[in-house]
This record gives sequence, C-alpha cells and structure tokens, in this order.
Amino acid sequence: MVHVLASHTSVGAALVTTWLATVAVRRDRPELLDYVRRYGVFLLVFSYVLGSITGPGIWFAATVASPRGLSALIHGYVWYWATEWVFFVVEVIGIYLLVYLAGRVDKASYLRVAWIFGLASWATMLVIVGTSGAVLGAIGPDLDAAHACGSPHVGCPRAQPVWRWAGHPLFLISQAIGIYQHLWIFSIYS
Repeated sequence: MVHVLASHTSVGAALVTTWLATVAVRRDRPELLDYVRRYGVFLLVFSYVLGSITGPGIWFAATVASPRGLSALIHGYVWYWATEWVFFVVEVIGIYLLVYLAGRVDKASYLRVAWIFGLASWATMLVIVGTSGAVLGAIGPDLDAAHACGSPHVGCPRAQPVWRWAGHPLFLISQAIGIYQHLWIFSIYS
C-alpha cells in the first residue's frame, strides 16, 4: 500500500510539477521555480526513495505467495516491465535534474527537462496500470484461459497493445486522482 501511495503521488506530482515549471518559466515567476525546487526535494525523498525501497518488497511478497504465478507474470509481460523500468529511470534522473538545475540553466533547457520528466512519469503510469489491468482481467486476456494453457507463451491470449490503455477508465481515474491530489496540495501551500 505504501508503494502504491508513493507511486501515485509521484505521477500526479510530476504532471503538476511540469505544469508549474512551465508557468514559472513562461510568466517569469521565480517564486514558482523555487517552489518546484523545494517540492522536488520532498518528491525525491517521499515518492522516489520510499517508492524504490518498497517496490522490491512487493516483488518479494509476490514471490513468497506464488513463485510460479510471478514467474508467469514476468515471462508474459517482460517487455512491459522493462519498458516501465526505463521510463522510471528517466523519471528519477528527471526529478534530480529539476531540483539541481532550477535557476542554473537557460529556460528552454529547463523546460525540456521538465517535460521529459512529466512525460516519462505519465508513461510509467500508463505501462503499470495497463499491465496491472491486463493481469487483473480489466484489460486484455482472459485469465482462466491463460491459466489453463500452462505457459504464457504457448497459445495464451496476449494483452492489448500499450497505446490502448491510455483511454481505459482505470488509467484515467488514477491520473485524475494524482493530479487532483497535487493541485490541492499546491493550493494549500501557495
């Protein structure tokens, strides 16, 4: 549960932070840029450090609960997990750069970093929600048929392509909650 809170916080915060950085640069509002930097430090500690610590705990618990089930998930969705990991690495590097480069580089470069960070965060959530939805049966394969075939590679139904997940209600709801959460936090502290 802690990992889910941290990850949803990071995605909602990334989108709001990208928006705030854009407003700060375009309207020449240095106080917003300072807020992005200070909030970025909080985001680093809460979402990325805590999320990185608790994430492997989920995998450990899943391994203990069902080693064969986790093995099937990994083999069936290996490229989705790899894609998510790459986006996550870009996201972590992006938040470090946003915090460190605030006020130290030209505005165009800072905005580029902010938008790469925001889009990488959004893509991370897209892949996670899509994969989770496919595994839980909300999107993609029939799980009973997948379990009956015995192997995720031979005759098993495949998940829908990643681009179809962007319009799924699970994805849209998680995005809306994350964005609302951070707009509310921003309204309190501004």
